[in-house]
Amino acid sequence: MKKMDMVEFRLVNDPTMPPIIITMDEDDNKFYNEYTQKKEINDSKFFSNDLNKVYKYLISDLFIKKLENLTNTKKLIIDSNMIGGGLTISPPNSHLQKHTDFNFNSKLKLYRCVNVILYLNYDWNENDGGFLELYDISGNNNKKILPTNNTLFIFKSNNNTPHGFTKIISNKCRKSLNLWYYTDCSPENVDTTPHKTKWI
Repeated sequence: MKKMDMVEFRLVNDPTMPPIIITMDEDDNKFYNEYTQKKEINDSKFFSNDLNKVYKYLISDLFIKKLENLTNTKKLIIDSNMIGGGLTISPPNSHLQKHTDFNFNSKLKLYRCVNVILYLNYDWNENDGGFLELYDISGNNNKKILPTNNTLFIFKSNNNTPHGFTKIISNKCRKSLNLWYYTDCSPENVDTTPHKTKWI
């Protein structure tokens, strides 16, 4: 795994930002299977005011330009429909199995390139579990990240960046805002043939 694939593991944690309160409705998208358990909100009109402010910045031209410079990528395009992403809530005892991401958005006709994840877990600690784990192509665990509140993690989505998260071992829900950025050409180490998420 090259450092650039993980964007040198840049983390930003701003403890002065207040926790964002999140509620879930029965109508929200739910995904419960052997690989993960989660609920998704894919429409920003259901975000709180505070979360909407953050979301609008993360999809702004200003931020996207910074992201392009950071990842050495040209002409990134945000998926405003947040397909497979958005505000994601995972319940206690859930996990996310190790995988590489789906590589192509058939609606946008674009290749997935960069993942931006903002964690929204107030008062989260090691005893809660739910660590994001990052692996190399041989399956070795290269990095563990605690999903603490207001931590922003950026990494390239490709065949060299398998990832998942460990079981949540407390009674808390694990929350994050997941945004995917795309390009019109297949990036380095991304298959040209479209495929779904590959579970490992």
